[in-house]
Amino acid sequence: FRLNINYLIVFLELVLKGVLFHNIGGRVYACYKGLLISVQSVEAAGPMAELPMYRKMYRLFDYAGRRVLDVGGYCGETAALFHKWGASWVEVYEPSELYRNVEVTLALNKVQGVVHPFFVDDENNALSGCRRKKSWVQILLEGRFDIAKVDCEGCENGLTRLDDDVLRRVPYWVIECHGADVFMRVGAKFCGAGFEVTYRPYLWMASYALLGSDRLFNARGKVPDGLVIMVARLKG
Repeated sequence: FRLNINYLIVFLELVLKGVLFHNIGGRVYACYKGLLISVQSVEAAGPMAELPMYRKMYRLFDYAGRRVLDVGGYCGETAALFHKWGASWVEVYEPSELYRNVEVTLALNKVQGVVHPFFVDDENNALSGCRRKKSWVQILLEGRFDIAKVDCEGCENGLTRLDDDVLRRVPYWVIECHGADVFMRVGAKFCGAGFEVTYRPYLWMASYALLGSDRLFNARGKVPDGLVIMVARLKG
């Protein structure tokens, strides 16, 4: 038997943050504040350490009775939280095989919604080679959403090529931008479409997460490279 120190540190960090695990019938579930989340394994559960941070990252709007678009659903943990915060419907896009975990998580937490095993396509991203994909235009024109959460590396790039009227179909957005250059392009696009844009730098290393202070987007400003949590609210 050989002890993996990195794995042990992550596991202890999860427990200290109130994220517990149960093995039921050979399946692994993370338990957090009354939610049950289907995960592939304890070893792959490192991202669950972000759960305590999600309140600061995503509970920025009134979710009561709202329809939420969740792009990059991972194991369904954010969809379960949106439901807990009052969302009436959550539509999830998760291109990896984790979409099966999302389905289980939604069922366990009685979330009204649907899961699509599709990548939200961006023609300039390597992942666009994924066979299962759907365009931003299709999603936003076919659906009706009040809030959109985007955390799928590369998916945010495609938003810059949409018509402003299509972006404005969703009045509230929270987007994880992967890099300062990406954020500046996406932020400028939303500002030009009539949104107020704010952001917070986000540091994520293993099980350690740190969210910076809220700042107003400035097209001429400088942003530290790395992850940025962008929030866009439609004016008027």
